[in-house]
Amino acid sequence: MGWLAAIGSAAALYAAAVAYMYFGQRGFLYHPSAKPADEAALRAAGYAPFPVSTADGLRLTAWRRNGDARKPTIVLFHGNAGDASDRIEIAGQAARHGYGIVLATYRGFGGNPGTPTEDGLYADARATLDAAGAGPFVLWGESLGTGVATKMANERRVLGVILQSPYISVADRAAEMFVGLPARRLVTDRFDSASRIAAIGAPLLVVHGALDTLIPIAHGKALFDAANPPKTFVELADRGHGDMAGPEFEAGLAEFLGSLALSRPAP
Repeated sequence: MGWLAAIGSAAALYAAAVAYMYFGQRGFLYHPSAKPADEAALRAAGYAPFPVSTADGLRLTAWRRNGDARKPTIVLFHGNAGDASDRIEIAGQAARHGYGIVLATYRGFGGNPGTPTEDGLYADARATLDAAGAGPFVLWGESLGTGVATKMANERRVLGVILQSPYISVADRAAEMFVGLPARRLVTDRFDSASRIAAIGAPLLVVHGALDTLIPIAHGKALFDAANPPKTFVELADRGHGDMAGPEFEAGLAEFLGSLALSRPAP
């Protein structure tokens, strides 16, 4: 009976692993900061708060830095940790070139009410774009936020899209990370950019670090290959996931953004 007991123990462990992944998956995916965004740092960098009211009744706070009125405004959807004040440096790569910046915010992050979910983040993004004014907008997604930016680019007419360290989908990345578990079937918040990338009608910039171990560069290349032109891929040979800011990124960003000023979308 020893082998039967071993099989039973293995099955119980497997079931426990599946249950742990399924019920704990949002804890793996979202790492919101409980503290409010660093208001002093944001104001010192030229940002001012503005209210965002979501369709499901939440009142959030996003941040805006005005730029050259002749240039588009960039709306940055950040990744799965921290808050808007942690993106001052990365956004500064565009702000230094005169572009207005909106640092979008999410429920549960940076002192905002609510609990993050995929549909919730989409609702927050829609509300942020509505509150930010008429545009024109360039959408910039960072890591988890690339799924938000891709979804919004399917719903809104935008001038351009920037995807920084994007993934094919959360389900695909989970399957790579949790080998042996039915991850693709278990994931509920899927952020399936692969199914949406070809519907983006605006110019696209994908930036990915070759040393990224959290989201391998193969994900960025796969999305880029599936996207329609015009599109640009910038590979940062000596960068990982959280250390993207630098001269090479800024140069590629400035070149891409400069090309967009020639053709704004129709109202």
